[in-house]
Amino acid sequence: MIEDRRKNGFVCKESIRIKKALTRRVVEELKGLPRCFVFEVKEVEEYKVRFPEIICCYYGKFIVFKIKPVNRVTDREIELLEDMEYCGSRSYIIRHIDDFVVILDKMKVELSNF
Repeated sequence: MIEDRRKNGFVCKESIRIKKALTRRVVEELKGLPRCFVFEVKEVEEYKVRFPEIICCYYGKFIVFKIKPVNRVTDREIELLEDMEYCGSRSYIIRHIDDFVVILDKMKVELSNF
């Protein structure tokens, strides 16, 4: 077990490995899309909550992805994603690659019609 920076204790190495692999896979898929800029957020210390791991701009629309394969989503994380949506972006919580595939198909149809 390794210590996480959160107050609630520990996360196992396996969950961190799964999260990194899922993040890497999502970034690779997004980079393959036309007119898509992808940015992987490493750390943002100013907030008391972990910022979404991936921010992309696809056909001029900002989309944020919070990668949460194992742990629960906190109320503060949901609040942060809702604040981003209020400003006009779209936000998604990805727990499995299948979630992302469904979202990606939806994004391709909706946003490529601009």
